Amino acid sequence: MPDLATLIAFSPMVLIPFVIIFKIIMSKNFNNTIFSAILISLICLSLITVTITFYMGQSFFSGDVYTPLMHKINYPLGTVSTIYFTLLNKILLIFYGILFIYCIIKYIQTKDFSLLKRFGTTSLFVGILMIFSIPTIVYPIYKVDSYENKITQAVTTAEINKAKLATKISILPAMKGYYSEITTLNLSLYIFNQYAKDAKIPDYSSKEAQELIDECIEYYEQSANLRDYSEYLRLALFCYQTRRIDDALKYALLAQSYGMNANEFISSIYIAMNDYKKALEYTDKNSNAFSTKKKLTAIYIGLCEFNKAEEIINKNQNEKNYKTWASQTKIYLNYKKGNTNLSKELFEKFSKNHPRFSKYSYEEFIKYTQIYGY
Repeated sequence: MPDLATLIAFSPMVLIPFVIIFKIIMSKNFNNTIFSAILISLICLSLITVTITFYMGQSFFSGDVYTPLMHKINYPLGTVSTIYFTLLNKILLIFYGILFIYCIIKYIQTKDFSLLKRFGTTSLFVGILMIFSIPTIVYPIYKVDSYENKITQAVTTAEINKAKLATKISILPAMKGYYSEITTLNLSLYIFNQYAKDAKIPDYSSKEAQELIDECIEYYEQSANLRDYSEYLRLALFCYQTRRIDDALKYALLAQSYGMNANEFISSIYIAMNDYKKALEYTDKNSNAFSTKKKLTAIYIGLCEFNKAEEIINKNQNEKNYKTWASQTKIYLNYKKGNTNLSKELFEKFSKNHPRFSKYSYEEFIKYTQIYGY
């Protein structure tokens, strides 16, 4: 259910069609001055809501991010239109049913054919509104959960199909872009739950997994083109997580071309591609950020510059995350140096103190570190 603030904000907008319908049916019995005053008041109040939503709903990023006019309109309009038609559709259908019964009874009483003509005009008006409203009937906005709430839940194929259908039948580009993003959320969560959630090392090699990934990429691209170029960065991350490394690089570079800062992520992609020299070009060697230190260590290990890697690992850091990472990385470092026995000894100690890795074999742990250790 929508919150009270949303209901209050959108109520003038929701009332506009009903005032117009009332005027069509009542014709001259609804004073033009009163009708105009009410309609103008509702439109002005609606414009306030739309203006605030458009201002708050813009997608802003630091730096010189290119945002075309279409995205500046579509990004907030997708939210506005979806909320609006979700609130409107059921009330409009019930109202139309009551109006139909009223007009039939009134016609039987008065034999006034003009009433039926006015009802026909109303039906056309309602029909147009319902065509735009159908996606919100298929997949109402208030059933859309946030990623944080949904990640612990199982996303069903039925829910995915509803989101895909809502995307397909959306007439407004802004609404199509909105539902495209929702579809990517559902698909990516489904893929995560199916192939990664309970797996030591996610395996996306099956035909089913690859088809789902292809489908998710398609909706990501549609959302990026219609709604927000930042989707390309999210798409790159999705491809990276599902081991579509070449695609990850393609979309990360595309996001960068639109002004998004993707250097750190591009560095991770090149590490995954074992192109350590290229990864170093995209890494800020002077940064003290923990994430950067992890990348630099992976790069130096990959380049067999073990002394530089050890220098970063052995720095005195008190943070728990740093100590855990340092212990994990020492295992991998000794593996790469050829000190297999020492590497296995360190792994035995590490796995006993970290229950997450207690069920991993040494080989599985090395493979996991190669993929996720930076």
